[in-house]
Amino acid sequence: MATVTKLAQYDNSKGLTQKEAISTANGMGSRILTNKKFDGRLVLSDTWKSETAVYPAWTGTLVAFKGKDEKLGDVVKYTDSKTNTIYLFEVPKEYQKEMNTILVVNHGFSADGNALILPNEKGSTVTYDISDKSQVALLPNFPSSDGWYSADNKFGIPLGVEIPSNNRYARYLYKAENYVGLLARGDYVFVSVSRRVVDANDQPSYRFGVLISTEDAKVGAATLKPEVAKGAQAKATGFQP
Repeated sequence: MATVTKLAQYDNSKGLTQKEAISTANGMGSRILTNKKFDGRLVLSDTWKSETAVYPAWTGTLVAFKGKDEKLGDVVKYTDSKTNTIYLFEVPKEYQKEMNTILVVNHGFSADGNALILPNEKGSTVTYDISDKSQVALLPNFPSSDGWYSADNKFGIPLGVEIPSNNRYARYLYKAENYVGLLARGDYVFVSVSRRVVDANDQPSYRFGVLISTEDAKVGAATLKPEVAKGAQAKATGFQP
């Protein structure tokens, strides 16, 4: 059975940035819970009630998209206006001519134990390197505006045309014009509607909570120095899955 662990809690913006969350989880050999997993905790069960201190939280679902009718091109770029840091996602060649789509990859590890998502920081630029590009999915019919949409079965990302909010499959997409970063969940977690919101617009420098799981983790796939990973793990507090 997988153990779900609180790596960080929100605590009035005292959590982890996106880069810190990914790097720390990589170093511990643990997966950040995906957007789909968070949906199960926030919407399909009452698990969130025992972990409200975590929210809002970063998910382990990394996405990249551009504006309406704009080709993805060779790279998607997003600038964090709070820090002026530029975040880049290199688009696989076969997807570069696609429009109105979203690129998605879940945090985790490859079969040989390598971290799938590696934040490569050079100066004021962070490039999210993907060690196994076959894990990058392209989802069509990504909406160009906020609204209620049906979530896809694999990643839980709102797609297609708008649907009524009372549809049980409906999730509210809150998005930037273009974006590179992790999806977030659980703003104002006590409000029922908010638990159904999928955030694709939060700046990577925001400090949110983080939940990690040992399920299928590849312990030993560390990208941090051992003493850093050990210190991060010492701070983690266990939750029941």
